[in-house]
Amino acid sequence: MTPQAKTVTVSVHRVYGMPVIYPADANARSFAAIAGTKTLTRQTVRHIKNLGFEIVEMFESQLEQI
Repeated sequence: MTPQAKTVTVSVHRVYGMPVIYPADANARSFAAIAGTKTLTRQTVRHIKNLGFEIVEMFESQLEQI
């Protein structure tokens, strides 16, 4: 397994003041599908980490939205 295969990339956005974890790559989307959700919960992220995956947070520039 390649090092990239053991990573899960997510993007965190605030929705009505609450952080929401969105899947940002194929691995993350697969875990969300297994969980039966479109986003990842904190509990799901903990389980992913327990399976030995590294969680990588993707940051998007907010300047493009201005």
